[in-house]
Amino acid sequence: EVDHAWSELGIHDKGFMLPGNVGREYGLDPRKHVYAPKGTMLEEEDGFPVFIQALHDVHCLNELRRALYFNKAYYKKFENDTLTPEPFRRSHINHCLDNVRERLMCTADAGIIPSVWTSRDENWPLFGSRHKCHNYEALVAWNTKLHSTERERAVNWSVQLTAPNDAIFFDI
Repeated sequence: EVDHAWSELGIHDKGFMLPGNVGREYGLDPRKHVYAPKGTMLEEEDGFPVFIQALHDVHCLNELRRALYFNKAYYKKFENDTLTPEPFRRSHINHCLDNVRERLMCTADAGIIPSVWTSRDENWPLFGSRHKCHNYEALVAWNTKLHSTERERAVNWSVQLTAPNDAIFFDI
C-alpha cells in the first residue's frame, strides 16, 4: 500500500523524448546532449531523451525512504540518547520524510534533465541544470497523459545511439 502510494507520485518515470525544436529552446545542443535523430527512437521526429526534474526529486526521496533499512543497526544504538520513546521517534521520522516529500511536490521543478555524452558510445544524465517551478500534480498529470496517449514518445533506452563526430564529452 505504501509503495503503491509512492508509485502514484510518478517515481518510476523512464523519461520521454523532448522534440528537437523544443529541446533547442531549452538550450540543448546535439553535440553536448544525447540526441536521437529522426527514425532512431521516434519514427517521425528527432528529439532529446529527458526526465522531468520534479519527478526525479521525488524518485530520489523515495530511494532514500527505501534505503533507511540498512542503517537500522547503526542508528539503533542511539535509540535512548534522547530519551524519546520509539513510537514517537518512528512517527517523527515518518513526519520528516513526508514533510520533505510535500515540500518537493509543492515546489515542483518543471526543469528537464538531459543526458550528455561521456564518450563516443556512452551517455549520462546531467543533473544540476536550470530550474523552474510549477504545480507537482499538474506535472504528474501531464507526464501520465504523455505516456498514455503518446506511447511513441516513451524513451526506448535499448536503442544504441552514438555521439556525433563533433561531440563535446563530459567528465561525470
